[in-house]
Amino acid sequence: RVFRSTRPTNDMVVAAAPDLRIHESRIGDSAFRLAATKLSPATVDSIIADVSRIQALYGAWFGPVSGDMLLVASDRDEGGGYARMGGAFLAGLEDDAYHARHTDYLRYLGHELAHLWWYRADTSSWEDWLNESMAELSALMAVRELVGPAEFGRRLVAKREAATGTAPIRGFDRSGDDARTILYSSGPVLLAELEARIGRDGLRTLARRLVEREVATTAGLLDTLEELEGAGVRQWLQARLRDGN
Repeated sequence: RVFRSTRPTNDMVVAAAPDLRIHESRIGDSAFRLAATKLSPATVDSIIADVSRIQALYGAWFGPVSGDMLLVASDRDEGGGYARMGGAFLAGLEDDAYHARHTDYLRYLGHELAHLWWYRADTSSWEDWLNESMAELSALMAVRELVGPAEFGRRLVAKREAATGTAPIRGFDRSGDDARTILYSSGPVLLAELEARIGRDGLRTLARRLVEREVATTAGLLDTLEELEGAGVRQWLQARLRDGN
C-alpha cells in the first residue's frame, strides 16, 4: 500500500514496512488514513474515534482545516511524535498502553493534531513557543472537555511546578537545556493564565483570530490580543513574557 500527502512541507517523511496496513475512514468531510503495523482493530477504532472528537473540538474553537489527514503509528524507539501539514507521526502507539493510559494518549494525539493549526512561527527561535505552547494548551483544553476539569487542573499544576525557576519565554535559547520545559510547561501555564483573565470564550476567539490572520510572531499575538481585550491585558502578557514566573 502507498500513501502520500498532498500538502507541501519543508521535508520528506518516508514510512516503510513489509507489514504496513492502512486503515481508511472519514472524519467530517475529510479522508483519514491511519498507517500502522501492529495495532489491533479495537485500538484502531479507538484512535479514529479520539481523533474525530479532538478534530471536532479544534474545528469549533479555532476554525476548520481542509484537506485529508494521515496518522502514522511509528515503531521507532527515539524521537517521539511530530506533525506536518496534513499528517502526524507518533511513536509509542501500542494496544495495551493505549487503553491503560488513555488520557495520556488523548493529550499526545491532541498536541500533534493541534499543529494543524499551530505551526507558522519560526521553529528555530524563541518564537516557537507560539507553535508548541499553543498546541500543548490546546491538548489540555481537549483533555478538559473529554475527561474533565479535574484532570486539566492536575496536569496544569504539574506543569507549573516544572516551570518554576526557568528562564522567561521572551528570548529564551531554543537550543538550551530548559527549552523543552519552557515550551511544554511555562508557555502552556502562561496561556492558561491568560484564559483565566479573558475567559474560555475570549481565548478561543483570540485563537481563531490568530489562525485566520496566519499570525506567526509574538508581536502579532500581542497586537491581536490588544484589539480584542484592550491595552491592559496586552501589557500584562508582555510583562509575563519578559519577566517569567
